[in-house]
Amino acid sequence: MAPLCMRHLALLLGLACTHALAQQPPITIEGQFVDLPKAAPDAPLPSWLATGARVTFYAGSSTQPSVRQALASLGNGNYLPNDQSGVAGGGYLQYDFVHVSDEALAVRGSNLVYADAALQNLTLAAHQGHLGDKNGVLDIWIHPQRLAGVAEQKGEGWLVRRAPYELDGQRYEALITHYEHANGYARYVYELATGLLLVHSSTTTGKPVLTPGPNGAPTVGPGAVTVTSVLRKGVRKLALPWLGRAEALPSWMKRGQRYLFTGGETNSLAEGLLPPNPAQIEFAIEKLGQGYAYADTQSVVSYGGNPSRGSAKMVYGAGTVGSLFLDPKALAKLRAGQVLDQDPLTRYQIRCVGRDERTIALAEEGPLDSTTLVFDLERGQLLQLMLRRQQGPALITTQLQLSPSR
Repeated sequence: MAPLCMRHLALLLGLACTHALAQQPPITIEGQFVDLPKAAPDAPLPSWLATGARVTFYAGSSTQPSVRQALASLGNGNYLPNDQSGVAGGGYLQYDFVHVSDEALAVRGSNLVYADAALQNLTLAAHQGHLGDKNGVLDIWIHPQRLAGVAEQKGEGWLVRRAPYELDGQRYEALITHYEHANGYARYVYELATGLLLVHSSTTTGKPVLTPGPNGAPTVGPGAVTVTSVLRKGVRKLALPWLGRAEALPSWMKRGQRYLFTGGETNSLAEGLLPPNPAQIEFAIEKLGQGYAYADTQSVVSYGGNPSRGSAKMVYGAGTVGSLFLDPKALAKLRAGQVLDQDPLTRYQIRCVGRDERTIALAEEGPLDSTTLVFDLERGQLLQLMLRRQQGPALITTQLQLSPSR
């Protein structure tokens, strides 16, 4: 696999893999020819589904051109030929259930992409928050009661069937859906016992392109083909010491509040030569549940007169360390250097990196990036955050601090 730039890897997984999971209905064919019933109000949640659960998928995507050259119009009947080449990328999609109850599921999705051709070192590309309920969330989980109510059936270009399915040497009883459309196909495989997605695969052909014909004149050629594969790799519970406590929101957090963090971004290659680039991120609380918060985040880094902006929806609750708040009683018992959790698939770890009388610092650390969060020990509130990421020879560091209440 050829090495890809970080930005392209992020876009590749963010748009090709996550899009396939997040933008399709829970079963691709739902609403077309499958009656997927709702779960009964008193239907219990599966035993694995609890605050702190983490589900990990391997995701890979490649786009290959169907023609050697595409023509770009220059006007006046003139065209510029461009050689076409393929791109590919892979990594992990992790979903942390930061809050689970009969009323709501709050899930933090993380895209971790390989930054090297040898597929050895992962780096964080993006986080995204999602809300669901006991019927399901995204395409990653559907209540088993709903799957049990789906009948086997088939038609022209589609089928639904139950069958044993083997993945990584383990055998599962599964519900398999397959749907063919004009530009490709989509297949989903769900484990009947847990309701969790086992496998998703799809192909999509892009829009036709202009390409040189046999005599050199422009002719219409087929578009590029994108192939996406998502395989479940693990289900486990995070080892966070505050799990199991009452999942109550802090009294100081209110719907409509905004939390602004300001600071700067530095590049190690320009250290001592250029001042930090001004940076900020604002969290606006849009919804508060019994034990979770849902927020809109807006970030800005100013590179001279060219600001770079980003936005995302996020969720916060007990099933994560990346939160605006944590249980202060649990934080008080942590010691500097203590490792809280290690992920066997990604090699990321969560540890306490330091503390004093007023604050404590926790970090999520990977091979090429880390996020350090500083919390107030009395209130459990996030006060500071520092993001570090290795990009080739450069170390990019962003340091932000909570501004006074707005």
